[in-house]
Order: sequence, then structure tokens, then C-alpha cells
Amino acid sequence: MSSEVHVFFQGKLPTKAALTRAMKELGFPITVKAGFGSLETQKGFMPMALRREESGVEFDVFEGREAIEECEVDGVDPAFNRSANFRWGGDEDEMLCGLCAAAALACLVQGIVYDGIEGRLLSIDEAAAYARSVLESVTKTETKHPGTRPADIKRYLKPLLEKRRDLVLFGRLLLIRPVRHLLRGAYFCRTSDKYEFRVYPCLCPLYNAGAITYLHELHPVRWQVYEPYFEPFLMDYLTEEVFGPLGTITSLDEFVAKIRDPYARIPASILAGNSQNAEKFAEEIERKPPHSAEYTNDFLKPLRAKHISELCEEFHMRESSNVKKYKLQDIWEPSPFPAEIPPADQANKCSESIFVPKPWVERPIGFIEQAPAAPGDVRFSRTTINRDRKPVLVAPLSREQAEAMHNNHENYILMARLEDGPLLVLHHDTDWSPHDPKQPLNPDYVPFKNFNLWIYGATKTIRAYFWQELDKSECVNLWSLGIRDHRNTEFWHANNTLREECKIIYDHRPESVPYRRLALSDADVELCRLGLPPFGEYQDLWRRVKQYLKNEYGEFD
Repeated sequence: MSSEVHVFFQGKLPTKAALTRAMKELGFPITVKAGFGSLETQKGFMPMALRREESGVEFDVFEGREAIEECEVDGVDPAFNRSANFRWGGDEDEMLCGLCAAAALACLVQGIVYDGIEGRLLSIDEAAAYARSVLESVTKTETKHPGTRPADIKRYLKPLLEKRRDLVLFGRLLLIRPVRHLLRGAYFCRTSDKYEFRVYPCLCPLYNAGAITYLHELHPVRWQVYEPYFEPFLMDYLTEEVFGPLGTITSLDEFVAKIRDPYARIPASILAGNSQNAEKFAEEIERKPPHSAEYTNDFLKPLRAKHISELCEEFHMRESSNVKKYKLQDIWEPSPFPAEIPPADQANKCSESIFVPKPWVERPIGFIEQAPAAPGDVRFSRTTINRDRKPVLVAPLSREQAEAMHNNHENYILMARLEDGPLLVLHHDTDWSPHDPKQPLNPDYVPFKNFNLWIYGATKTIRAYFWQELDKSECVNLWSLGIRDHRNTEFWHANNTLREECKIIYDHRPESVPYRRLALSDADVELCRLGLPPFGEYQDLWRRVKQYLKNEYGEFD
């Protein structure tokens, strides 16, 4: 749930630099990053720094008196006709940035602050005093924990960087060096949670470094830095899923083969000396709907009009500019493009070096364990990932360890091979961890339990979500159920709402009704509602899913 404060005012907004100066004059240790340009152009997340640590808030401006009146607050100057909005989630640093920035902005525009949290208007002096008091109270009670700041990332990666001198860390970007034409590495993306980030493998031509190509998100469950298995898990994933695959991509041709964006493929193909491939991708773009024709022509005409030597010169200048912009001088080896030299010389003079992720930081023996193969075999772990499209166990647990975590309301995984062959993976999800610095200190707090059930068949995958009821905590409901094909595309989905006594079914199979809304019968309710499963129980969950599919989908192969 987000929180927000508004600044009601009239006239123009100041520059970002002016906002930073105002916060400094008020004694707030906060700056606006990339502090140039007017706040009039700022929309969405605005990066900031709190005591030199990364943070920020969502910032938007709403026009007209109506935007102010929607807040339903009396006493606002009738001349005010604009509202600057600072919004944040549950992050404490973002809250401080929002409160301090709002107070400073009100001072600059001679406006008034509306505290959406408390539902009250604050004068300029009151807003500054309130922000200062919150800042001081948080500072007194704050205990520093390892998080997701660049300094923390550097600490996590220190053993790896000491072992591999051909890797270098730039802020949140870990890159293979040296670089000729391709940036290959991993990007550690911040989230609204200071203890959690996302990891993306990145593959990007140096001439287009401002738009890093993220191939896909790694382990989309969550990277939570406080979990005891986090660091070995990170090292395992970096070698197996990032630098292992990316280290083999050494040429622009291989870059083109890896990505799917035709707009990125065209210039790379030309610079690689493959104009025929570039024309093929151009034809692919031109076959798109008419609304993209104008952009397509603007993109293609300059590339087609220029001679290859002129084009290469332009892209060399782009590379040089990006090297200076991102301070990559120490790892850059200026090199010709393949289109500029004979094919026999291209491998030595144009290609990146092959990167082999060995040696690497050692992981505990047995840290990754394959799924059970024998029917009836049941195993446990802290989490799971898909490797080569098959689930594996991460940080395996004994049955006794898993049962203790179950009783302590912690997350864990149960994995079992069913008698008829499919693999069952049951996620015991509570969104609670005794290692999380933010968890409630109330010893009587009991988190809700939810159960994510995955069934991996030969050609299809089932996902069923059992959700604990808010007012009937002793029960869980079969809330949703979906079926995916071998491409991981969901083609059938059902939602059950027991409160409204209805089920909604989406069916994208040929000759099927695409949407149905039906009443839940008493038998449906009995099937979808069950008591909290005890530790180790998965058979009853699977039985109910199979029966539901038999009723609504048909036999599942």
C-alpha cells in the first residue's frame, strides 16, 4: 500500500537543482540524482540519495482545481490550481525523501503541504518541522543491515571480484572486461524494498549503452539479501544463468541471433557485414501494422541512405561517447566493426573474448539438488529454480528441518514425484522470515499461509493457488487454477470467488467458449474449501485440483 503527500501551489515548478539546494538549506541530507532540468519534465520515479545512499519517490503533477478538491480538505488557498504528488511504498528511506522533498518544494513555490497519511494541511514551517522530526526519530532508531545499495552489492561480490580480474563492477552493473563492442554482464536492479532486488542478465552493444537489453529476469521469485542461502544462491546463478551463457556470445552476429528485437538487429547486422540479414529484418518491420510505418521509415531511411564507412564512423562516435558517459575508459578496447575489415581478421580484431566462469566462488556441496526421480519420493528445500526448464531444489532441507520451518510459519518447498510420472512442487508461502529485519516484533504475530501448487507434466504445466481465508484462518480456498503449454503460455484459467459464489473460466482452446461466469454449487464450494494442510500433505491438494479439472476442463494428460 502506498503513502503520499501533496504540495498545493500555483505557477511553475523549480529545477531539480533548486530542490536539492532547498533541502540542503533546510538541513535535510537528501539530493535529487541527475539533478538537472525542471521538475515540470519529471514523471514517475525520481531517483534521490539519502546520505549518499540510493532512494527516491514517485513524483507526478496534477493540473486544475479538481485535483486539489479530490483530497476533500478545507482551507486551501483558492488561487492554488496545481498539485505536486510525492508517493512511496513501505520503504522508510523513500518516506523520508518524500516528506523532506515536499517541505522543500512548498518553500520554493510558496505552497502548502497536504499530508495524505494523517489527512491534514501543513504550512511551510510545519511541514519542514514535521519532516525534520521524522528524520531525527528514524536516525536514532535506525540499525544498519546489509541491503541492496551499490556498497552492499560490492560487498556481496567482493570474493568473486578478487578471484576474477576479468569482471568489473560499475555501480549496479557487473561486466566482463575488456569490452570491444558488446557489454555483457548482470544488472542488480533496485526495488521498493531495501532488502530485495531483481537480477537481470544484460547484453547490449556499446553504441547503444543507454538502452541496455535485459534478456530476462533471473529467478523472478525474489532475491532477498537477508536469507541465509542468498550469497551462495547468487554465486550459483551468476555462473550458470548469466556469465556461462553470455560468455559464449563474442560477435555482433551472435548478438543478433540471441535477441528478438528487429530494431536492434538491423544496425548490428549492418555493422557485422550482413546487409542481407538487415534487409530481412527491415522487411519484418515493414510488415507490421500501418500505425508503425512512420516510426519504421524514420528508423530505416538513415541506415539505408548512408554508405557503410559513414555508418561505421557514426557508430564509432556513439561508442566513444558512451565510454565517456559511463566512464568505461579502463575496460574499453577501441576496435573496428566487422564490416570494415576482411572476414579472416574479424575474430582477432573485432570479437569479444570468450568468458569461462571457472574458477568461481565455491558453493556448499549439494547446494543444488535435482528433482526426485522415483515415484513417491518426497524432498524439501528453502526455495527452487528452473534450470533447463526443469525445477531443481535450492538449499535442500531434511524432513525435520522443513517441518520446523512449517511450524514456524516460514517459506519452504516440498517436491514430490507422483506415481503416474509428473513432478509436483508445493510452495509453502507465508511472506515471513525470521531473518527479515522488517518483520513484526510482536511475538503473537502469525502470518497467513498460502500454497502454490505446480504440476509439471510431459507437455503441460498446472498451477493451482490455495489462499488462506481472512475471516476463516483455519481454511484455505482453491482460488485460481491455470494450465500452460510447452511454451509457458497459459491457455486455460479459472478463478473461484467463494464470497460471491461464482467461478470465472477463460478457455483459449480452439472451438471453446473463451469466457464463462458460472455460479458455484455446494459441491464446488466443498471441493474448493479445505482445512489448512498439515506438514507433508500434498495428495489431497492434488486430488482436488484433478477433480476440478475433470469437472471444468476435461481429462488432463
